[in-house]
Amino acid sequence: MEKNVDIGRRISFSSDVTLGNRSSIGDNTYINGKVQIGDDVMMSPNVALIATNHCFDKIDIPMNKQRKYIIAYKN
Repeated sequence: MEKNVDIGRRISFSSDVTLGNRSSIGDNTYINGKVQIGDDVMMSPNVALIATNHCFDKIDIPMNKQRKYIIAYKN
């Protein structure tokens, strides 16, 4: 289990987020998708980390109506 983690106010993150030891996340941060934050990371307020995205390969269909894909994550 992570130790000494500081999470600010008004944070939104998915269940696939892991935090390293002694890391902190600033207020108003948004993290979506599979994200691993290492040890001793200091994240400022108002950060957005998005590890998912929309496809845009069909120019005749609006991007928000195309399928989503998850960005590959490697250990």
